[in-house]
Amino acid sequence: MQLNPSISRRIGFTLIELLVVIAIIAILIALLLPAVQQAREAARRSQCKNNLKQLALAMHNYHDNFNTFPPGVCMKESRVAGVSQANLCNTTPSGNLDQFGATIWNDWTGWTWNAFLLPYLEQANLYKTIDVSTNSEQFVYSINNQSDATEAAKYAEVTTPISVYRCPSDPSPDIFPFVWFLGLTGNGQWTGSHSSAVQMPTTNYVAVHSNQGGVPTSNWPCNSKDSAESHSGIFGLNSRTRIRDITDGTSNTLLLGERAFDWRGNPNDSDQQWGSACLFIGRYNANSVMNSVWAGSGGINTFSTSTTWSSNAGKINFTSMHVGGAQFAFADGSVHFLSENIDSSVQTPATSPVAINGESSTLEYLLSKSDGNVVGEF
Repeated sequence: MQLNPSISRRIGFTLIELLVVIAIIAILIALLLPAVQQAREAARRSQCKNNLKQLALAMHNYHDNFNTFPPGVCMKESRVAGVSQANLCNTTPSGNLDQFGATIWNDWTGWTWNAFLLPYLEQANLYKTIDVSTNSEQFVYSINNQSDATEAAKYAEVTTPISVYRCPSDPSPDIFPFVWFLGLTGNGQWTGSHSSAVQMPTTNYVAVHSNQGGVPTSNWPCNSKDSAESHSGIFGLNSRTRIRDITDGTSNTLLLGERAFDWRGNPNDSDQQWGSACLFIGRYNANSVMNSVWAGSGGINTFSTSTTWSSNAGKINFTSMHVGGAQFAFADGSVHFLSENIDSSVQTPATSPVAINGESSTLEYLLSKSDGNVVGEF
């Protein structure tokens, strides 16, 4: 008996049909993937904006309690030549020794604004653990050694990442090692005399120190070694900036900005890692001068390509992993995305009206709290 050919024929796709289906699926993936990635980045950018809003709100809550914004970095008054501000950290060094009997180094560390905001970010327990009345460097190296159960518990608490300080668009590690130098707002670290690295959480948000009449920078706010007046931004060494001191208006003055984790150099030798930022601890360098070693190349999202100490190329600019610019919190608590194309040029001499420090660009005006320039649309 002969079978019907139509019944015995094998059912399935031909090779050509299969290739067509695969091609259609590939095209759909190619069309949908960018949309999915854009949606994810939009969500991450929105979270980053919310983080800055929370930090700005915490700043204002701190101001409500103390009638001042927190200091950019707080350290022992007697350690800093020429600084006459009150000793905010309540520590009493003796001679050339600190309260732990340790020799005072040429470069000194202190607690930064990040630490002072902890009680206003639902981190009261962590605030009690770090104890800003103690020596910050001694504290970090003490817990890093984990000599007993108590120190180990403190280490675990201090090295736990704090999400509000992290931009979700930045793929940098939550925890990373530092050798000797722990830069808080804008800069990374350099190697020094301590042989062991310390583990500290990463942060993506930096405080506005000043531009010092030169290149707009996001230098850590402890590099002003003369007086509180030498920083034109809101934050500085032992700064006590009040809202009434922001004469340009809070909606015209930057409070915080983004800093991407931009590794440069070899972390194991004297080459530099620029662009990283670390919570809680900042350094004051008695020999450094604004706009010399620490001068950036101006603008937003201008990354350094240097691995050497002496180069001035963009080490401390505001940067982000967002396309086209970075997000900033203003002193009024609002958050805005500033384009990387914003006017940040430095003119010498300045040709536009300025009050102090020779600011000559829109970004410089926004960085200064009392330069007499009110910025409109930007």
